[in-house]
Amino acid sequence: MCSSPGPRAGKTMAAEIMSNELGLDLYKIDLSAIVSKYIGETEKNLDRIFREGEASNAILFFDEADALLANALRYVTLMTAMPT
Repeated sequence: MCSSPGPRAGKTMAAEIMSNELGLDLYKIDLSAIVSKYIGETEKNLDRIFREGEASNAILFFDEADALLANALRYVTLMTAMPT
């Protein structure tokens, strides 16, 4: 699930409710611990987190993910808008 409302919109509370209703652990991921200035390290960190989440059958909640995803979405938009 991806949610984009602004601050204080209840995204964290919604994730907590979902995890309680599903009976799954909720892992709140701190993006500052994932993002790295070194090439390839962010991808390795994300891979590790997704593997651990899958192994534990937990819900992964990336708080403030818009900071990370905004750059990726800008890149995808730019690449798809370029003439071939």
